[in-house]
Amino acid sequence: SWNETKVVIDKSLKNRSLVNNSTGGFMSSRSHVILEVMIKRFIENSDIEPVYSRMMFVDLGSTQQYDDSLLTLEKSIEILSDKTSKISPPIEESKLTQILKPSLSGNHHLLMIIHIPSLAICSNSTKNYVKIGTFARKLSISPPITT
Repeated sequence: SWNETKVVIDKSLKNRSLVNNSTGGFMSSRSHVILEVMIKRFIENSDIEPVYSRMMFVDLGSTQQYDDSLLTLEKSIEILSDKTSKISPPIEESKLTQILKPSLSGNHHLLMIIHIPSLAICSNSTKNYVKIGTFARKLSISPPITT
């Protein structure tokens, strides 16, 4: 239910650490937040098998520094977006990419929204996020059509 989901979200946000950036005067997070929602669709009193869907909402932290998990995500998306690449993406190298692996495979819709802060202190991270978004736009992820 929505109330149960809201309790989980509120609890995770309380556990998320925010750091006051003294030079930029803003609060930033150094941790990632991942909310996974599983949806089961079924018809009551029917022999039809239920259909399961999964949505992952991911808020990538590390505004001030570009950590190893984001670098691995960037490398993985870059390799997956290059249709001529013979290299395997380094998905197993970070926990973040392991969790996101199903979303980067060929059986999912992918929507990526990137928030780009306008502060100069974030320019390096901003450049890297734009790079990830550019590679993600090239991904060809096509869920199978079932009838």
